[in-house]
Amino acid sequence: MSQIKVNSIVPVGGLPSGANGGIVQIVNSHLKTKQTISASSSFQATGLSATITPSSSSSKILIVVNGVYSVNNSTSTQYLTRFKLYNGSSEITDANSTGSTNNQWKAMFEVDVNTGESQQFEMLPVQGDYLYTHGGSAGSAITINLYATSEVAMFFNGRNQTDFGTTSSMTLMELGG
Repeated sequence: MSQIKVNSIVPVGGLPSGANGGIVQIVNSHLKTKQTISASSSFQATGLSATITPSSSSSKILIVVNGVYSVNNSTSTQYLTRFKLYNGSSEITDANSTGSTNNQWKAMFEVDVNTGESQQFEMLPVQGDYLYTHGGSAGSAITINLYATSEVAMFFNGRNQTDFGTTSSMTLMELGG
């Protein structure tokens, strides 16, 4: 068996001026079960998370989220749900929009379920990425949480039927600083 061990791979022409590192490590997690989330006055965990321990306090973490969301909306009411990233119990505020002075309305993603009977069967994408400056070398447990503006059940990674489900993922990439 052959092995190749290197500390870095550098292009023949060298790194561009001011460039550092590259991808130091990648962590990927999957959520394969539907999560039912009740309406609340705070952001609730979706069950999708990943943990990475950065090798340097100067590195950054690229967070990539791919998931689906639905609501048990068999009424003629429109529902709005917002998603935020957290590192442990601390909100990653830099990932949020700045268009509102009300913190509950500041979010990374926003999903709107329109009115109509068929909306209870629709699954909507929750996708995006964010380059996070963590500022420390302790382990970072990144989660995506949701805030529902409704009184009905919300679902992450599935819908209001037992025989349907999906797989959501979160990928964390430490980028050398």
